[in-house]
This record gives sequence, structure tokens and C-alpha cells, in this order.
Amino acid sequence: MGTDRYDYKETKESLWQIAKRYNETKLDDNFQRRGGVERGSGWTEPQSIKYVECLSDGFVSNKIMVAEVEPCLRHAISEADAESEIYFQDLAKDGYKYVSIDGNNSSSTINAYLSDEFAIYPYLAVSTRGRGKKKKKFSELTETEQNDLQHTEKLTYYVFRKIGIIEMCDLFRYENTSTKLNGQESRQARWSELSKFIRNVANSSQGKAIFKSLMRMPNLDMDKRKHEEIAAQFAMRVESNYTRSTSKPELDSFYENNEYLTPQSEKNILQTFDIVYKLSVSLGSHLKTSGCLRLSDMTSLFDMVYYLLTSRRDISISDDRRFFNWFIDALFRFREESKKVLEENQAEESYVYWAGRPTNSKFNNKMRNAFINKLAEDEQDLISRGVLSRRRTSRDSFSMEQACNLFDLQEGKLRDGSDIDFLDVMTAGKLEVDHVTSVRDGGTTELSNGELMSVSDNRSKGGKSNSPHFDHQDWAGTIFIDAE
Repeated sequence: MGTDRYDYKETKESLWQIAKRYNETKLDDNFQRRGGVERGSGWTEPQSIKYVECLSDGFVSNKIMVAEVEPCLRHAISEADAESEIYFQDLAKDGYKYVSIDGNNSSSTINAYLSDEFAIYPYLAVSTRGRGKKKKKFSELTETEQNDLQHTEKLTYYVFRKIGIIEMCDLFRYENTSTKLNGQESRQARWSELSKFIRNVANSSQGKAIFKSLMRMPNLDMDKRKHEEIAAQFAMRVESNYTRSTSKPELDSFYENNEYLTPQSEKNILQTFDIVYKLSVSLGSHLKTSGCLRLSDMTSLFDMVYYLLTSRRDISISDDRRFFNWFIDALFRFREESKKVLEENQAEESYVYWAGRPTNSKFNNKMRNAFINKLAEDEQDLISRGVLSRRRTSRDSFSMEQACNLFDLQEGKLRDGSDIDFLDVMTAGKLEVDHVTSVRDGGTTELSNGELMSVSDNRSKGGKSNSPHFDHQDWAGTIFIDAE
């Protein structure tokens, strides 16, 4: 670290001063761990107790690093660093004087002890600890002990006055190489549109509800960011059109080499999350711990919804609960069928084998194809039961040529016997071509399923199917609404 580059100041600060500054410091979990005693995350309580006990006996030498908001804002303005300027302006508006770069767990633990939030053995000597000995909160120490701990014990404190948000993220990752950030913590510890999008979609109210309900992840505010990793893997599959694996090295590379997702990918990901959220809400409550979805199951659910959204625009989910029931039932069938697969055929035929390797693109695609094939097999049944419904697309509109042919086939008459002329076919607002068996009920856009109809009659009919009337219509394949 160059002093001139970042204009940082290294001092030895007392615990009292560290606690005072902690309350003026922003912990930005956009790139940092969500640590801190008051958040119930970061260090465990025994770790915090041990740390303060070591502090009181002078056996701690770690450092704390912060950026000072006002000088960093001035630096951002002078460097025309617009993103950092906005970042530090927002911090200043919120009343923060500093933003944490590293050492937040140390600062929060010191602040918590000085605020009487837990008790410690004040001395490390064996004679002062254990059975029959009392732990003491800070207020229970003598005045001399309080002053000694607050003002004599000191830690190395770095204050950076010329540093931007991207450099802060880089410094945070560098400082935590020895403490082993987990994979997703390290990936998200960067300032990019990609990391922001993943963070926002995974931590939205809908995103959190999905993971809490379907995967029983109650502590999403803890540090591990597993739900963000699942969202990132899905985003990578979408962006690569399912051509890349999403294991740790590939996901690391994805973050390193991509600043953002395409707008279409972002749109499809958000819509997929929206649909999955509706499926989770349809349960009415959380899945049992023993029945919650595994990583591979969640992978398949996102992939299946994405497939319906982007590749099957002609159908949509009508009944969320029953569709989710179909999905769970299919999972069970796949697992049962896998029990019959011979050992030597596992890689090619066993869903359970593929599900054990969901980040491998080959096996992920096998899982996805298993569901696509299952949908094709069950599609008509799902439509007939109202689980899925057909949606009109551009392919479901009759052409002008077909309309002219229908004029001849109907011999210039409507269903009620009214006469029409050829000009009516060509004039806007007069006639429309209707599907006798509606698209919703599986009707095709062919002459055998077409009928010229007045605009008002067609609109009042809506999405219902009619019984056939004219000779050209397919009597064998048409749904008879009024049939007994």
C-alpha cells in the first residue's frame, strides 16, 4: 500500500476510540461480510469473548481499516470518479463519517463489550477462570480496570482518505486472503453491475421468500451468501445459454470477466424469479425440513420455469400449486427410476447421478432435458386439467390468404346464415377469423379449424371453443361444448 496513493494514516487507537468510531462507521454488506455482534453474524459469541479476553491481556495485534467519507468524497470529485462520488455522497447524507474496509468484527466486538452486551474472564491466568469464578461485564470491572482496558490497550488503525469504491473492494479481498472468504463472499466483494444485480435479485423480498420457503434457509442475513451463489449460477446458465459449467473455477471466471449481464438475460432472470416466487407462495407455508428442495432440485426448478418462459411462449402456468405438485412428483419419479439403473450406466441414465453434479453443464443439461421430456409427455393432460393453459402467439393468427379461402369454404355466409361479401373480408373492423376449437383448448391455425365471424360475435365468444358448423371444419377433432 502506498501512502501517497491512498493518503492513509496509521495510528494506535484505544478501545474507547475504536468503539466511538464504530458507531460512526458504515458496514457495507454490498461487498463485505455481514459481520457484527449486533447482526448475530460474523464471529460467534465464544469467539468474541475469547477476543476481548486476549485483548485485556495484550495478546491481540490485528488491524482495523476504514475509509474516511469526507476526504474520500473530495478525492472522488477531483478524480472525476462519478461512481465513488455518488457512493460517498450517500454515506455522508446518511450521517456516516467512515466506511469499514476490514476489521469490522473486531470493532463490533469491542463496542459490544464496552456496551455490556456480554461478559468475559478479565484475566487469562488459570487461577482467575473456570468453576467458581465469575465472568464480568465491562460495568462490573473496577474503575481502574475499566480505564486500563479502554485507554491502555490499543490496536493498529488505518484511515484511508483517498480511495474509491472499486479500490476498497479490491483491498477488502486482498486483506481477507488469509481468513478465507468463501467463494461467493469473494465473488461478491467487487463493485460491478453483475455483482449488484445478483445481490439485488437474491436479496429482494421475493428472492428471500423463495429460499426460505423452498430450501429452508432461515438465516439469509448471515455471511455465507449461499442463496446469492444459487442466483449467480442460474444467471451464468442463462447468460451462457446453458453451455458453461457453474462450478467454482468457472463461476470465479464469470465474475472476473463480466461486468454485467445482457438486458435480455436480466429481464428473463427477474421474470423467472417472479414465477418461482408465485410457486413458493402457492404452498401457503414452508416445506418441511425433510422435504425441502436440494441444490439440484432448485437448479431444475429455475431451469424448468426459464424454459417455459423463453422456449414455450405458447403455454403458461395457470395453477401454481398444482404445477409445483407436478414438478415435485416428477422429481420423485426420476429418483425412483434411477434406482433401476445399472452402475455402469449411471452417468448416462441416472437422474440421481446427474443431480449429484448440478454445476457440470453436461449433467445439468441432462437434468433439464429430463424435465422437458416429462413436460412433453404430460402437456396435454396438464392443459386439460387446467394446470397449464395455451397462450396465443403470432403463429396463432390466421393470414389474409386463409381468410379469403374461408370466404369460399363458407360460401359467403356466417354461422347464423347472414350474407357477407368479399370486401367485408378485406375491410378492417368487419370480420375476423376465429379458431373453432380455441387455442387454449389446443386448436390449430388451419383452415379445418377456422371460421369467418363478425368482430362482435368473435369478441363475445372469447376463449371458448365452438362446435363445428361448416362442412370444411374438422368434426372429428373439434371440442363439442354443448355435446351430451
